[in-house]
Amino acid sequence: MNKDCFRHAMYLGLLLGVLFFIHFAVSLLHNTSLSVMLQLVMKIVIPVVAVRFAIDCRRRVNADVFSYSQAFRYFVILFLAASLVCSTLIFVYVQWINIDYLTDLKAQTEEAMEQIVQATGFSSLLSETEIEQALEMSYTTRMFVTSNFIGNFIIGIIIGLLGSLVVRNDKN
Repeated sequence: MNKDCFRHAMYLGLLLGVLFFIHFAVSLLHNTSLSVMLQLVMKIVIPVVAVRFAIDCRRRVNADVFSYSQAFRYFVILFLAASLVCSTLIFVYVQWINIDYLTDLKAQTEEAMEQIVQATGFSSLLSETEIEQALEMSYTTRMFVTSNFIGNFIIGIIIGLLGSLVVRNDKN
C-alpha cells in the first residue's frame, strides 16, 4: 500500500471514528424507539461509509486498482484510526463530561443480573462478592475504553474481510 492510501485511510478514519462515537452517543438515549432506530441506521451507515471510502481511495489514489489484500489493509488502517478516535472521545466523555456514567452503568448491570436471577431462579456459580469484584474491574475507565476500542476494531476486521471482496479491482 502506498503512502497516499495510508494517508487517505487515516484522514477518513477520523470521520469514521466520529460516526462510531455518534453510535455510542445514540445509545445514551435510554432505549427509546428513536434510539433503537438510530442505532440500527448507524449499524447500516458505518459499513456502507467504510466501503465508499475504500472505493474512493481505489479510484482517486490507487489508479482504480485494489487487490483483495490492499483493500483489506486499507480497511484495517481505516478502522484502526476510527477506533482510536472513538475511544479517545469515549474516554473524554466518561472521564470528564459524565463522570457518573460508568457507575450508573454498573448499577444497571447489577440490577439486571438480580432480575434475571429472580426471574429464572438460577443461582450463579459465583458468589456475590466475586461478581461484584468482576463488575468493579470491568467498569473502570481503562477497561471500558479498551473494550470499546477492541470491539470497534474487530467489527472493522469483519467489515474489511467482506468489504474487500466488494472493493477489490485487479483489472488494469
